[in-house]
Amino acid sequence: MISSNPNLLLINPPNSGARQGIKGIYYPLGIGYIALILRKYFNIKVHDFNYDFCLEYES
Repeated sequence: MISSNPNLLLINPPNSGARQGIKGIYYPLGIGYIALILRKYFNIKVHDFNYDFCLEYES
């Protein structure tokens, strides 16, 4: 079955923190709630650039 729902990409930009050298990493709850509601109408994909940065940094 082919889905007729349009695609939607939600992006959580990187958090640089309030002070130089201190970075906060938080789960994007707001985007999670938005994705939960919109998944009825869209094919949702969420990118969290805080998490992606951590994976890149560890490699």
